[in-house]
Amino acid sequence: MKEDLISRRRSGKHLVTGRWYGRKAFQVCYTREWASGRAVERIDRLMELLPLEKIGTVHIDAFFCRPNRYYGITKDMEQAARRKMIRYWRSRGVDVTSEFLYRETGRDDLIGLVPMVWHLNQRREDYMNRPASLLCGGRINRDLRGDKKLGRLFGESTHGEGCFADGKIMSFNKGWEAPFLEDFFTNALPWQFLNSLRRFALLEKNKRALLEGAVLSEKKGCRIIRKGQVLREDGTLCIPALWSDTPLLGVFSREGGNRLQWTLPPEWEETGRVRYEPVCGGGEPAVLTAADGRLTLSLNPGEGGWISPLSGETGTAAAGQEGNG
Repeated sequence: MKEDLISRRRSGKHLVTGRWYGRKAFQVCYTREWASGRAVERIDRLMELLPLEKIGTVHIDAFFCRPNRYYGITKDMEQAARRKMIRYWRSRGVDVTSEFLYRETGRDDLIGLVPMVWHLNQRREDYMNRPASLLCGGRINRDLRGDKKLGRLFGESTHGEGCFADGKIMSFNKGWEAPFLEDFFTNALPWQFLNSLRRFALLEKNKRALLEGAVLSEKKGCRIIRKGQVLREDGTLCIPALWSDTPLLGVFSREGGNRLQWTLPPEWEETGRVRYEPVCGGGEPAVLTAADGRLTLSLNPGEGGWISPLSGETGTAAAGQEGNG
């Protein structure tokens, strides 16, 4: 307020954008903040406080552009200042993610600058023309325009906010673990897998997507099929966890099952025994034997965990019982 970096209406009143927790939220004028040097100062001070260069990413929420009519500053001018801020973050080795694409003037001015947004609302042709390495997103926002079923084809990531707090985000949800882990296994895991693959074609009136590695993603049942083998169907899945430096599979079943069977990935074909470590649903650690590249596992409803290969281990299992789950 003192340095006049809050946007104003034409009347001179400060621009209030909403009310959160009973307090007003004001729109920062990016053009004036950048020109004053305060934007760079704020970024530098935050990076002194937090190891963001090591982390390599920062999330800037509600990064909307609105005009400062009192000074004749347009949305286009604010967008240009926003891009300067993002480029400064990049010069410091930090990728900026944000909430939306922010089509304030009907165009996506952040493509190539922001690698990921929390809510990704794209058209079918956008998914096909823009690889996930250029732009990917969390989940599809149900409040915005777009085909909400595209998330079944191309994946949607975890939205933890709805698990950690109540509907109005006013109080902490003490029972967050189970819904969060289900959200993570059934969304983030397949989302990263699908976004690691090049997109080749949309088939059968956009009901199926053909991806790299002979992978088919289907809207119906949220099915993911690789070379004829089902990796996911509805709430039951066995999918590679690609962030791991060592081979790792994530398994989960919403309904549970006594003898769920999956085919191990081709690169695991020499693996005879695997370790299973549950993280939710009350299961027990186990060492399992794969027969002809297939794994049989029993899961409780809502149970999920991690499967890793046992290499060179010939003695008693290091974790849990030995058997078929």
